[in-house]
Amino acid sequence: MHDRRMTAIARQDRSGFLRGLTHWLAGFVLATLLGGCAATGTPAVEVGTWLDRNGDAVHEATVLDRIQAADVVLLGEVHDSAAVHRQQLTMLRALDRPIVLALEQLDLGVPGSPDVMNVDLDAIGPKQRAKQGGFDFEGWGWKHYGGLFEQATARQWPLWPLNLPRRKALAVAMAGEEAWQDQLQTQEVEAIERFGPGLALPEIHQANLVEDLQQAHCGRIDAESARGLARAQVARDMLMADALLKAHRDYPEHLVVGVMGNQHARLDRGAGFWLQRSAGNRQGVVAIGMLPIDSVETPAQAAPAYDFVWITEPVDRDVGCESGS
Repeated sequence: MHDRRMTAIARQDRSGFLRGLTHWLAGFVLATLLGGCAATGTPAVEVGTWLDRNGDAVHEATVLDRIQAADVVLLGEVHDSAAVHRQQLTMLRALDRPIVLALEQLDLGVPGSPDVMNVDLDAIGPKQRAKQGGFDFEGWGWKHYGGLFEQATARQWPLWPLNLPRRKALAVAMAGEEAWQDQLQTQEVEAIERFGPGLALPEIHQANLVEDLQQAHCGRIDAESARGLARAQVARDMLMADALLKAHRDYPEHLVVGVMGNQHARLDRGAGFWLQRSAGNRQGVVAIGMLPIDSVETPAQAAPAYDFVWITEPVDRDVGCESGS
């Protein structure tokens, strides 16, 4: 990376940009990116409610039936919500199908992965599989994700990596519009270019993403920096979609379940957007958001980006803009 670019980023760090960028890349984003802007009034939804795309309440059995018939499921989450992780395990245990468990918490490009995680399953435990896949025990937290690895190992489900490594996402965010290809390997660039000519969504969705990223950083980053973040976000989403398609091709009889942040699961601009553009059968893709009740005001606001939404309890986290962080 050029010295001039590093100097510019160092200046941005003094204004809090790089600190915010690091948190975003780690997956612990502000309330705006958890599924909607923070609610200002009493939400007209209840914790534990399932909603369809129209904002109408549905039974969990309806959701499970739709998942059971799918090819790929995008299981959105709030990364540090204990309630969300409990619900994930409950749903996975209810499914009567072989599953490929694809995780944002596993980086693409780890040597030997995914093969090393998916051999001799009778002989290795869940922590060993996680280690073989490069899972960051401290950063992501075994208390949040250990249950998924344990479930996958007990039922001998293949594990699959989804995420562009943080250092590469950071490099893409810092690169200019014409230089992002230089930050990635040839096969990564080729995978991205199969979805589109560049790292951008259709205009209205791209503008909304940039605006949301600025709001998520409390207006402390400029539009150019937000466009860099958006570029990295789109790269991650495209490569997640590509990884999910590969998992489905390798395991055509399995249900592929991608566990990822709510933003990645969205059908209007996340991995879901790119996946449904490539999938021959839209009904084969099901997107689920798990949104904290304090991030939505109405069912109609919560639902449209997903096929189904589950309303969960708030996460006790200081994400306000008043703190100056």
